[in-house]
Amino acid sequence: MSDSDFINPVQHNQDEVLFDSGGTCDCYRLVKDNRVYCVKRPKKDMRSSEAYMSLFRKEFELGIELEHPNIVRYFAYDEDEQGPFIRMDYIDGDSLDAFVAQHPDYFKDKGHRKQFCDELFSALSYLHDKKMLHLDLKPSNILITNKGHHVKLIDLGFGWSERFLHDLGFTREYCAPEQQAAKTELFGPATDIYALGKILQHYGLTKNSVTQHCLKEDPRDRYQSVDALRKAMQRNEMIGIASRMGLCLIAAMLIGAIVWLVGFREEPLPPRPPAPEGAINGLFTINEAGDQVYFSKGNLQYKPSINTWRFTENQFDYIGGDNANLGSAEKCCNWLDLFAWGASGREHGAICYQPWCTAAMFLKTTLGNITPMALTR
Repeated sequence: MSDSDFINPVQHNQDEVLFDSGGTCDCYRLVKDNRVYCVKRPKKDMRSSEAYMSLFRKEFELGIELEHPNIVRYFAYDEDEQGPFIRMDYIDGDSLDAFVAQHPDYFKDKGHRKQFCDELFSALSYLHDKKMLHLDLKPSNILITNKGHHVKLIDLGFGWSERFLHDLGFTREYCAPEQQAAKTELFGPATDIYALGKILQHYGLTKNSVTQHCLKEDPRDRYQSVDALRKAMQRNEMIGIASRMGLCLIAAMLIGAIVWLVGFREEPLPPRPPAPEGAINGLFTINEAGDQVYFSKGNLQYKPSINTWRFTENQFDYIGGDNANLGSAEKCCNWLDLFAWGASGREHGAICYQPWCTAAMFLKTTLGNITPMALTR
């Protein structure tokens, strides 16, 4: 700290300053030993009420046992010339109802809803684990801090534990039916859960099916713990997510189907080429793939050694091609006549008359093992 400048503009102690006044007590801001406190004092006319002062004392005795980040901390119960008071943490914030009035869109954010519910549930669950009930859960008893917007649960005056007889007090708008009927034997965590359901419903923090389960007339029909309520909300959230994902998937499938149906249409066949001059009328399929060709009026011949087809210039041209190039019978066999023209060479005195087959034999024995190439598509 030797390298730092020390500035202390704030006084270590400041007198009490009134910052909130209710029907039964006043709250003051106090700075003591450089720490900020809230000092809660009963109003003058309430100090003479034994019933109220019993509640006031009970609030401190319950609160002093608690240490939770979302519950206001209690430090001391004392009395001075102004009467009894409770000293507790000063919370820089506003009640839930005042906070939402200033930030009406706050709970539209999923993260804000989650933080609020997590912190409030944690505080209430902690109370129940300590065998305590709040019994006056309402927006004015839930503070939201200015920094971080954290939950601080306050006011245990109507709270219950086994060490105290129950004092019949409540806020009618939020209290459970068994509180209004003074059926203390039915009091339990479900009594606080009724009020919690009212808060969740009022601010639209969960599905209506969940809040309705919190608000069952018979406490035995409600969620029996904060954890059970939390799990129900999580299930509903997961169902909602799954439903949205399912709808998105269905929409994607429908869009895909539409695109496929629009895009899936047979490509138009290319226009048939005009028949070449001198071709036989009509197209002829020459293989299983459906390739079609025109045949000329000349003779179609095939040479197996090079897998090549050709047309002779005239239908009557015989095997071997040009007469000037005719040599031996072996050379004449290089080209096979599709129509077996050369098979009749013996009767006509042709020099080349092989192969020795008829047209039917040629098509069966030779073309059956040849994959002809499409000459014209």
